[in-house]
Amino acid sequence: MSDYGSGASAKVTVIEQSLESLDEFVYAESADEVGLEPGDEEIIVSITKTFDWFITHAGATDADETEYYLKIGDDETPHTDEPFGLYNDPFRFSPVIPVAKNIEAAYYAKLAAAAPGSVKYVAKIIGFKR
Repeated sequence: MSDYGSGASAKVTVIEQSLESLDEFVYAESADEVGLEPGDEEIIVSITKTFDWFITHAGATDADETEYYLKIGDDETPHTDEPFGLYNDPFRFSPVIPVAKNIEAAYYAKLAAAAPGSVKYVAKIIGFKR
């Protein structure tokens, strides 16, 4: 198993883990809406913990002409044209994604330069302490 933030991989991988053995809940959500103009790319929510943990769920506003991805330290998930689940119905990762202590886990949105106007996003990341 590799921990994110080690710089050893340019690709995000996931591992199997039983959530029954985890005892601390991790949660981050956008404090406010994050507005993007066409061509902008921004973090829509991020979290850094002082312990190793797993991302179990993520969700965000679904908007046309938007690219989404998670970045854990220097590693990124594949970019998709749909969010990892919706803000009110987040996607459950199976297997879960490990995050090393003191490494930022950030959820990004990138609005296409050709988008007809600005978009406002909210997002959340949910997980458990290892």
